[in-house]
Amino acid sequence: MHRLRFMVMGSKLQAWAYGGCLGLRPSQLPMMSVPWLRTSLLFLGIFLLCGVAWAMEDQDSDPIVITSQSLVVHNRNDQAIFEGQVMLIQGAFRLTADRMVVFFADQAASNDPGVPAVAGQKISMIKAVGHVKIVDGDQSATGKKAVFYGKEEKVVLTGQPEIWQHGYRVTGKKLTLFLKEDRSVVEGGSQVVITDSGSLNLGASAEDEH
Repeated sequence: MHRLRFMVMGSKLQAWAYGGCLGLRPSQLPMMSVPWLRTSLLFLGIFLLCGVAWAMEDQDSDPIVITSQSLVVHNRNDQAIFEGQVMLIQGAFRLTADRMVVFFADQAASNDPGVPAVAGQKISMIKAVGHVKIVDGDQSATGKKAVFYGKEEKVVLTGQPEIWQHGYRVTGKKLTLFLKEDRSVVEGGSQVVITDSGSLNLGASAEDEH
């Protein structure tokens, strides 16, 4: 499939096309290194006609790679919208959805050392909707909507969320995955179904803590 690929180098974005997208060869499309949000708009027309692969690299973690069928970037709102077979991969973590919106932090949050920095742009939130599926090591979860919070490094899954781990299936109204702590919290009438022998590693629900 023809794709565009983006590789963030430091605080800059280098963008190029490959695979003959729109009749352009890689050698025909000049390499560019300018502030990435502005560059994105230059390639917007191509985004809508080709698959997109967008790579962001953080010096302190595995690179984040997002692929989709289309991408629209809104400079004024500091948002990037991915649609169509969207997949986010970082190390062993994988999130797929029909649509994903990446929100970049404002200036105040960008100066906060507690907010993860990705190529000079701090991610405040990622919202994914439609057939959401998360795979993280031996744990998988599904739902209708997932929200990733950058500073807390957690994912909140809603819309009939379910989680599978070591032969157990757990359901509830709200599922929170704490990525750094490797634990999960299920809230709202949680139910555990044993489908195979094994052990379950879930945190106590908010209802149990009171």
